Amino acid sequence: METLTKNLESVCKIITAQIPEFVVGEKFKHLSKDKNDLKLNLDKHFIRLVLEPMKDRRLSLNKSVELEKFKLTGEREMKRSEIQKELKGFGKYEIHVEIFMPILLSFLSIQPNGEEKDEGLIIAHSYRNCFTVNLLGGGNCDVVLTWDSKKKYWNLSVPAISHDPAWLAGRAFFTLVEVLKFAKN
Repeated sequence: METLTKNLESVCKIITAQIPEFVVGEKFKHLSKDKNDLKLNLDKHFIRLVLEPMKDRRLSLNKSVELEKFKLTGEREMKRSEIQKELKGFGKYEIHVEIFMPILLSFLSIQPNGEEKDEGLIIAHSYRNCFTVNLLGGGNCDVVLTWDSKKKYWNLSVPAISHDPAWLAGRAFFTLVEVLKFAKN
């Protein structure tokens, strides 16, 4: 790991898999009982802000996307705005939802049961995987992913950002290093 600022360490670069065309609402289902589906617990804010506007969209990643994963370090909490300010120098920290959903599917496809992967989402109990997502109707939100090792599913949530929340060390943040062409219908 390379310390880039006093608060951020670069953990690794990640190249996502190519993702064939899929319908968002068919891949992202809340607590599906089907053994072939991803095991997801979607909070109401994720459903309302991210999933509902996208549910009928057909998306894909025709090429791999390069991301960089950072870990928040240090002994103090940091405000969301402070973290974003530091991330600006290392890639695009805001990812459009039409690119984010295939990226998310790429991560979940290689870690469907919480498998630990160096170049994937962080699984450890106290860690959070954070993405800042540009929404279809404008604006953005933070999407946070955590693995629930007891219930064996991924939690996808959108925390309230009516204020500037403070985040603790150990969170992982992802920036888009290279925006590649993606297909949408």
